[in-house]
Amino acid sequence: MKPHAKNLGFTIIELLITMGIFSVLTSVVLANYFTFGANSEFVNASEDVVLSLRQAQVYGAGTKKSAGACSFDCAYGVHFAANTPHGFTSFVDTNNNGKYDAGEGTEAVIWNDAISVTGIKCGLITSDCVGDITNGAMMDVTFKRPSPDARISDLAFNGYKSGWITLSDANTGKTITIAISLAGQISVQ
Repeated sequence: MKPHAKNLGFTIIELLITMGIFSVLTSVVLANYFTFGANSEFVNASEDVVLSLRQAQVYGAGTKKSAGACSFDCAYGVHFAANTPHGFTSFVDTNNNGKYDAGEGTEAVIWNDAISVTGIKCGLITSDCVGDITNGAMMDVTFKRPSPDARISDLAFNGYKSGWITLSDANTGKTITIAISLAGQISVQ
């Protein structure tokens, strides 16, 4: 006959300690989950800009045929404007003027209202593109084959050596700047 074991199972203290540890870990995970969601939308918006610029560069320097008026000689670009602060437009520059014209848009990217373009700079990081962020500033970045170099322009000038787009998130207060150089380098700062 086997002896009967007296101490099988958990004590109430062990159970309370385990529940306490589980509660603390759950609250930490849930608190960080909501912060992660807000941050990921903002990071995705900045990556939207970078990927659209890179896509325009690849299409412009490559041989993507557009469905419009040009065969292989169109420039591809991205249009940023103060009057549409919650997004941007990718376009095919069918008349090759280096600027976005009505009807050239191929894809509009729109973010939620908390994420917006709060700065559009051309030439120098201290100089706004023609117009300011409240009065119609805009910047177009185009790429045309055979060169991967960027053509950066605003309303008045078509040949800046660099451009900057600043995005801000009203929910978190974070900002991020995307720089575009004449050589076609795109970087997040």
